[in-house]
Amino acid sequence: MSNIDWNVRLSDVALNIKPSPIRELLKYTKTPGMISFAGGNPDPAVFPVEEFYEASGIIKREGKDVLQYGATDGYMPLKEYIA
Repeated sequence: MSNIDWNVRLSDVALNIKPSPIRELLKYTKTPGMISFAGGNPDPAVFPVEEFYEASGIIKREGKDVLQYGATDGYMPLKEYIA
């Protein structure tokens, strides 16, 4: 591992940036039972994890098509699935 001093590569502005107060508050959002409205975090219990997992199957089946640039109106099978 090299001992490169990366700070000498940063500007004075970058070296003096203060952390965001919101970012400082977000570290407390992992506290059990805490729902913080400061960062706009929703209750994780409402995340549709199973639905996202099911929908992610399209990446495995058709990833080369859906990850490629395409028509601006979107990928029709995905639009149909969401609808």
